[in-house]
Amino acid sequence: MSNLLIDGLETEFPAIRSLEARPTNLPPQRTSFLGREREVDEVSALLTETRILTLTGPGGTGKTRLALKVAADHLDEFSDGVFFVDLSSITESALVPSLIAQALVV
Repeated sequence: MSNLLIDGLETEFPAIRSLEARPTNLPPQRTSFLGREREVDEVSALLTETRILTLTGPGGTGKTRLALKVAADHLDEFSDGVFFVDLSSITESALVPSLIAQALVV
C-alpha cells in the first residue's frame, strides 16, 4: 500500500467516532445540526453540573433534537453511556422510573 502525500493537506486524523463506542440508545441523526450554538453551549455547561438533565418548553421548538445533539457530542465523557428517555407521551409522573429502567435495559 502506498501513501499519497500532498503539500498543504492533512496527513493525521483523529480516530473515527461512532455511537457504538459507548453504551447508548441514541438514535442516529439523519440531518446536520446547524445553528443554536448558544443553546448547545448552555446545555453542555449544565451537563457538567448534573447527570440527569431535562429540557422543557413548548412542543416543536427542537428540544429533542438539541438534547440528542448534545448527548452525542458528550458520549465519550460518560463511560457508562448516554441514554435518551422520551417522556413526551406520558401523563403520569409515576411512569417516569419505569421508562428510565426501560431505556437502561434494567
